[in-house]
Amino acid sequence: MYIGLKEYSIGQESALQGSGRTTRQTATLACTQQGVNRVELVDTDHTHKALYLGSRTWAIAGTIVITVVAFLAAWALPVWPGDEKLLVSVQSWQSPLMTLALGAITNVGWYPVAATLTLGSLAPLLWRKRVGDALMVVTAASSSLATHGLKVLLGRPRPDYAIVEQVPQSMGFPSGHAAFAMLLGGVLIYLVWQHVEYPPLRWAVCVALALLVLAVGLSRIYLGVHWPSDVLGGYLFGASALPVFIVLKDHLEGRLAPGEAETPLSH
Repeated sequence: MYIGLKEYSIGQESALQGSGRTTRQTATLACTQQGVNRVELVDTDHTHKALYLGSRTWAIAGTIVITVVAFLAAWALPVWPGDEKLLVSVQSWQSPLMTLALGAITNVGWYPVAATLTLGSLAPLLWRKRVGDALMVVTAASSSLATHGLKVLLGRPRPDYAIVEQVPQSMGFPSGHAAFAMLLGGVLIYLVWQHVEYPPLRWAVCVALALLVLAVGLSRIYLGVHWPSDVLGGYLFGASALPVFIVLKDHLEGRLAPGEAETPLSH
């Protein structure tokens, strides 16, 4: 009859071939009245990886479900409750300086600027032979073009609150600018967090990118070319697609032969 379990580290480490990393095993003792009955070795690295993969799968699935619900709500409701009130509140901040600043920020989603930002993000990755990361950047950024088809499918009109002369003639939901900002900005945040080793720099760049992503969405509301829910739809589209691209990139890198390993961004 078992009377208890006890775990302790036995200090046994095994090197992973070619990677220089090690895994530590934990011994679990099942004790009986007569003494130690058996010892189980548990690879804690494998356990943690399984938990991570499971939580990531649930997070992706949950985000996709929320996105689908939001898109169905946008199809059913031309304007969400609170949309008009929030848009008017944001436009109450109007000033020449604010219009100039947010008018410049909104150009992040303009095709020539978006293409330049994407190509600029690729340069250091290709120089470091980070093929998987480069493909992820291109795929994520270009996937924002799918919002054009979704706008036609949902057929949701834009608001009549534009304070700019050139108002887009396409439908409103989801915001393509917000989707592009979330996708490219999210990919860059992921790469910076993975590869920049100096913590203050890593945090500073990630926070700056996150603020830029939010500023792009705010600019679309301020300029009156999107309802707040249009911007939310763009963010949700990006947030549901981004993890999929990261998983595909991880799968691609996992298929590389040892001799084809990519060069890290920093050492």
